Amino acid sequence: MSAVTEAVRRVSGSVLPSILGAAVGVAFVSTSPYRGAPQWPVWAALWVALTGAAGAVFTYGLAHWRELPVGERPPPSATITPVAALVVGGLLGMRVPSLVGHDYGWRGTATVSLCLIGSAPAAATAFAIRRAARSATWPDGRSHGAQVVWLIERRRSLRALLAAVGSLVALTTLALGEASQIQKDYVAAGRIPAAAAETPQTIVIAGGASSLVIGSIYGLAAGALLRRGRALCAEVFDVAQASDPATLLDCAENRQRLEAVTGADTGPFADLQTGLVVLAPLIASAASAFLPR
Repeated sequence: MSAVTEAVRRVSGSVLPSILGAAVGVAFVSTSPYRGAPQWPVWAALWVALTGAAGAVFTYGLAHWRELPVGERPPPSATITPVAALVVGGLLGMRVPSLVGHDYGWRGTATVSLCLIGSAPAAATAFAIRRAARSATWPDGRSHGAQVVWLIERRRSLRALLAAVGSLVALTTLALGEASQIQKDYVAAGRIPAAAAETPQTIVIAGGASSLVIGSIYGLAAGALLRRGRALCAEVFDVAQASDPATLLDCAENRQRLEAVTGADTGPFADLQTGLVVLAPLIASAASAFLPR
């Protein structure tokens, strides 16, 4: 019976945040003043998907945090401070759209808060990985093989978390874009003032700010792994010590292979291009949103 209870507890713990997030999204869209709009079902589906995904990302990030060895988990003071700064900074960032005359209102602020809370475990895991990679006691007695395994696992974890959190940015951008279309129709019908509608600038600001925050956190952790990986490759295959041409070529090729295995041959920006699926569209749309026509 205890095994069944434990299984139920694990399942409920994994899906409960998603259910709660989706429930919050349903409450938001069901009380929206845009329920009569033809595009409301699409916007509502995106909004509920966003809040539900925030709960799923919370669970996913927490699972990666628990996979870290206890010795790599920083003390609460070293984790809470940067994560709290992330949440507060995100909420303050909600004031940026006021520069172009728009306010997201309580629904937007609440949704951003939910997404920030959902991303907190992923951010804490990234900070922990960066801290471990920058440790002054590295390699902590690990063999070269153990160091390679560690680098592969931590890089894989970072990429998985980047893709998960990046999905929130993509859903946010899509939801805001659909809301913009609804509000544009309402402005044309005279049902709301033009100042209350989303503009291309506010959507680009929201997506760009989110991408910047995620990219900064990922870049710090991935950069630490990159430096550690390159140092390991240089130590294992010291090309500078190769004397004859044949040895030099073999050593250089083996080092290049090891760099590819550990991810030391690519920078964080290459991962951001694939992990943040909304990054390229944001860069492209920024030109049309801000440049004069």
